[in-house]
Amino acid sequence: MNRSQNDINTAVDMRTARANERAFFASKPEYSHGVNVGTDTLTVMLTRVLGDSIRRQMPKIEEMIDQNAAALENEACSGYTGPHTTAIAR
Repeated sequence: MNRSQNDINTAVDMRTARANERAFFASKPEYSHGVNVGTDTLTVMLTRVLGDSIRRQMPKIEEMIDQNAAALENEACSGYTGPHTTAIAR
């Protein structure tokens, strides 16, 4: 939500700011159709874009996780004691 600096300074809460935004768009003939205007619409559109992007990236992410898990399993099975493995002093 993009509240004005005045709204922030005068402690206008988010619910009121959104209601004011809806009233603004409803009062303007060029926006009164109410389609694709305001923070609510922007939120829905950006959420959809983000969700689509995540869904497209999931196969790559899953592949990377599988490769790293396999490498760690191989490392564990081989008894690797590389530099990142340290003994805990008691």
